[in-house]
Amino acid sequence: MMWEGVIAGVAVASLNGLAAWMLIRWAFDRDSQLFVLAVLGGMGVRMALVVVVSVGVFKFTQLPAGAYLSGLIVAFLVFQVLEIALLLRRRAGAKRAIAESKQGK
Repeated sequence: MMWEGVIAGVAVASLNGLAAWMLIRWAFDRDSQLFVLAVLGGMGVRMALVVVVSVGVFKFTQLPAGAYLSGLIVAFLVFQVLEIALLLRRRAGAKRAIAESKQGK
């Protein structure tokens, strides 16, 4: 039963990470204000959904809370690092493209 809790936590965090990745890809080349709104607003919506799903998991299943939360937190932190790395890499690529276009003119 412990591993089922860990797997459920990792699954919820994975869905959250996938939603973040899709939102970043959608918003990256848009207006900077829209990007910030999408990323920060999306984060709020995603966190609210994680809370709702987690409450549902605790209410309707017998999964151990410690195992579920451990899987959720560890996976969430891993995906958070990957999200930051993705943003930094995309930002560096965009800056490089802008610099190259200025040199070409």
